[in-house]
Amino acid sequence: MSEGLKIALTALAGISVFVVGQIIQKLFIEPIQEQRKLKAKLVHVLATYGFVNPLLAPKELLKESKDSCRELAAELQAATAIIPFNGVLGFLHIVPKEADIQAITTKLGSLSDAPSIDEWTYIFGAVQRAYKIQSILFVSDNFLRKYPGPKYLGD
Repeated sequence: MSEGLKIALTALAGISVFVVGQIIQKLFIEPIQEQRKLKAKLVHVLATYGFVNPLLAPKELLKESKDSCRELAAELQAATAIIPFNGVLGFLHIVPKEADIQAITTKLGSLSDAPSIDEWTYIFGAVQRAYKIQSILFVSDNFLRKYPGPKYLGD
């Protein structure tokens, strides 16, 4: 084999490896990283708005909390939808399962809904939903307990 052919094959192999790496990065790694960023954002939103009492909080805070929960639910569903082979990756515990994402978005939606029941029943339900989302995300059991605390819980 001539030197020129060896150089050309080496360059072709290098370019091929680069292209395959970019495809893997764009199709798998970046969408999974985006979903993980949203997981961190979800923990922040839970800690900030998870226990807001809609009967005591100012209307601006209620609007902000509802908008944040609904926006995050939509972003999480969108980020999950673009991950190829999501079912297989969820089975392997590389990403959360689609059923878990659906449960999280449903619970986020119910956290943002106005209560139609009495104040303390609503707060108890909101606490349960926040802890359920936390358990689905595999966040430390003590995270929400250690957090300094939400405003307008209704002490």
